[in-house]
Parts: sequence; structure tokens; C-alpha cells
Amino acid sequence: MDGKKLCLILHLFAILFVPMVAGVEPAFYRCDTNKNFTTGSPYDKHLRILLRTLYFKTPATGYEFVSVEGENEPVYGSALCRGGVSPADCRTCLLEAVAGIQRSCSFNIAGNIWYEHCSLTYSDIDFFGHPFSTGYLIRSEYDVSSSLSSKAEIGKFLNQLSDEASASKKLFARAVAELEESSGLKVFGLVQCALDISSSNCADCIHDRINDLLFLYDGKGAQIVSVTCNVRIEFFPFFQT
Repeated sequence: MDGKKLCLILHLFAILFVPMVAGVEPAFYRCDTNKNFTTGSPYDKHLRILLRTLYFKTPATGYEFVSVEGENEPVYGSALCRGGVSPADCRTCLLEAVAGIQRSCSFNIAGNIWYEHCSLTYSDIDFFGHPFSTGYLIRSEYDVSSSLSSKAEIGKFLNQLSDEASASKKLFARAVAELEESSGLKVFGLVQCALDISSSNCADCIHDRINDLLFLYDGKGAQIVSVTCNVRIEFFPFFQT
């Protein structure tokens, strides 16, 4: 047998047979329950291929968008690993995400899921390059808080990160700052966009998520997640400095 054909067959075999594991709970997930698909349908088959392809391809770059089309039932999906996460940790998280989204959004036509180190989305609608406007709040479980008077400082800090992220090729930035209004308490911040949108759309998305976070700010760490971008602040080192 031709070597290239053998490699292709082995690759397809691997894509179709990635083990599904039951692991940690996601930070948040959302499913479109308005429309479902059935077992063995073209959409079901396409989704399985898509999820496994995202699992294999994303760790190399940290972001991947995939479409699987045919039989008039296309499926589109993307996966994003948090900036600064190693390829190995990215892959581990994606294994959880692939299993988690199938478990949480079983037979739903679309779904989104977020974990500590990655997020994953699939849909029957092509969303490549189209920013999503909806963000979701995830409150920190870490029991340390800052003074509410630090809100302005945190906003300035996050806006600086936004400028840095939208100007970078990776559309990602993180940093640590000390809050004068909270006796020098350190705040750890991270902002990141999916790599299928423009720099200007990234800046707009992060700006909207910052406004969401500040509006809901209660002095504790939190993150606002969306398909397009994520904004997070914590009062503990959730990334390596």
C-alpha cells in the first residue's frame, strides 16, 4: 500500500477513535436546545469528526476553526486554548472539552463549553470571522476580594491589556498589577480573542466584556467568557508570571 494512503487511513482512524473521558466539570456551558439531531444522522457523523479534528489540531497553534460539510448538514466549530498554556495542557483540556460538550449538549444542534485552560464551540451556522456579542459571567471561587473603590483601577488595567492584546498577533495579553486602593493587593488579569476575528473586532469585544465585568464587579475575581473573547481578573496567580 502507498505510504501516503496508509498515513491518511491511520490519521482518519485516530480521528474517529479518540477516547471519550468523564473528567472535571466545566466552568460554564451553554447549549442550543431549540433544535436537535439524531444518532447516526449526517450531522452526528460530521460533529464527531469535527470534535476529534479540533482535539488533534488545536494544541499546535492554540486556536483552530474547522468545518465539516456534506449531505446538506454542515457543522462548524472552533477551539481556543488559554494563552500561555502548554500544548500538553491544551490537549488535556480539549479531551475534557470534547467529552464534556457531548455530555452536556447531547444531541443539541449547537453548544459552547468553557474550562480553565480551553473552550470549545460547535454550530450548524458558519460563525467564522463573525463576533459574538453575548458574554457570560463566571465568578471566582477564591475567597479574596479587593475594595470596591478599586473598580476604576481595574478598568484602567484591563483596558491597557486590551490595547496590548488587540495589537498582538496572538490577540492575547496578561499581566499583574498592584491596586493602590486595596493596599497593594495584586490583581492578575488576562484578555484573549479567538484568532478568526480582526484586531478591531477583538478590541471591541474585549471592551464590551470589560464593561460587563465592571458592571457586575463585587470586589471578587471573575471572568466574562464568550465565543469571541474572554476577560478575567483574579486575586491569585492563575497563570505563571
